[in-house]
Amino acid sequence: MFIPGLFHLKMANADTIWYTFLQPLSVCDNEHALMHDIAILLPKETGIYGSKPGFHCMHELVMYDVIC
Repeated sequence: MFIPGLFHLKMANADTIWYTFLQPLSVCDNEHALMHDIAILLPKETGIYGSKPGFHCMHELVMYDVIC
């Protein structure tokens, strides 16, 4: 089933997750934050997620975190 605009909705959601849970500096201090999960799941890629990652990286991160 094809839904027009679904890709753009997913991109907007990935941007919202980054601006809310990854971009602020205060997220690095909290052990229950998404950035802490990234440090455990993907320790070599914390710098990528700290700066503006692409859609593919964010989509994989959301799937990893949901599975965990």
